[in-house]
Amino acid sequence: MFGLAQKLKDPLYKNSFFIMLSSVINAGFGFFFWMIAARLYSADKVILKVRDEDVSKLVRFYLAIELYREGKVSLGKASEIAEVTEWGMMEIPSSRNVPIQYGVKDLEKDVKTLEEML
Repeated sequence: MFGLAQKLKDPLYKNSFFIMLSSVINAGFGFFFWMIAARLYSADKVILKVRDEDVSKLVRFYLAIELYREGKVSLGKASEIAEVTEWGMMEIPSSRNVPIQYGVKDLEKDVKTLEEML
């Protein structure tokens, strides 16, 4: 079958094959798990119950991202709104395909700060 036995002798092909095989097996187990869960539990038991604090955090999080995306707040202010650290907030825009708001003025300010430090 397409020289599979020959290719499986190469460790690269062999490892790749087993990685793909494990993904297929995991997907199959996941599928059957949810099939069984859907049969055993009613929709009332499956519905997620979200606490008020979680909704509030989620709203603040998305509000901060949108305000930052529109350029209405800085990264620092967005991190305050979302109640995350500035380092944590730096990762969020890139994971949501939001470009970092860093312009020429920001660069000039950073260069000036570095010159003062040196």
